[in-house]
Amino acid sequence: MDGSDVLVLEQIKKLNKKIDKLDDEVASLMKKTEYLDEEVKAQQLVLESYKGSTDKLKEFNTIKGKITQKISNIVKEHKFFSENRVCPTCTQDIEEEFRLNKIGDVESKAQELKKGYQDLEDSIKSEQERERQFTKLTKEITKLNNGISQNNTRISGHNRQIRDLESEIQKL
Repeated sequence: MDGSDVLVLEQIKKLNKKIDKLDDEVASLMKKTEYLDEEVKAQQLVLESYKGSTDKLKEFNTIKGKITQKISNIVKEHKFFSENRVCPTCTQDIEEEFRLNKIGDVESKAQELKKGYQDLEDSIKSEQERERQFTKLTKEITKLNNGISQNNTRISGHNRQIRDLESEIQKL
């Protein structure tokens, strides 16, 4: 073996070391990608439990509007029977027992609506929190998917370098 053969062998050895190093990096990146992929799947399962919050919030806000309207009507009715002993339209006397019963009924309805309204407010807050969690998880999944994409790009680049190095070895 002459000096040029030794140089070629040395060069092949160097190139093989580079290939081995790139292979190790590819294996490491593939392992990281696999981990990230498992994380995405786990996060997506959690995300499923938060779906539908936006629709529920719309529904709750519609109900809130209806309750608000009913409260407004009850306030008007209470005010009417509290302030009037004579019907302003037909000028007939409003029987006292009837008037007091109406005021009692209205106050009872107001208490029911107040309780329902508070329960609805609690549900809205809960759904808003679920929606925040949904958004947070969506962003986390996007971040994980970006990591997977970056790893795949790096793996492709490393594989291309490995092919180039192997081609260079073949030429030697």
